[in-house]
Amino acid sequence: MKKVVVTGGSGLLGSAVIQEFLDHGYQVVNADIKHPKEALCPTVITDLTNLGEVYGVLAGAVAVVHLAAIPVAYSHPNEVTFQNNVMSTYNILEAAAT
Repeated sequence: MKKVVVTGGSGLLGSAVIQEFLDHGYQVVNADIKHPKEALCPTVITDLTNLGEVYGVLAGAVAVVHLAAIPVAYSHPNEVTFQNNVMSTYNILEAAAT
């Protein structure tokens, strides 16, 4: 079975994306900093700003859907939002490229 990782799968969009992959026979892993309200698949609590953790959660995956981010402007200090969103995206791209 093909493994797909969805980052941010505990969010509103994430649950719909996870369900779509499950409906099409994929093994799905949710990589997030929190567990979802309703678990559709296994969740691996992952700090996506840590490259080692990202390599670990993506091991064996054939695809990744990167939805994780701080989604609301000004909910955190600007530098925190920037660091989180940019570094997590960089780490996903770095790990997916290998």
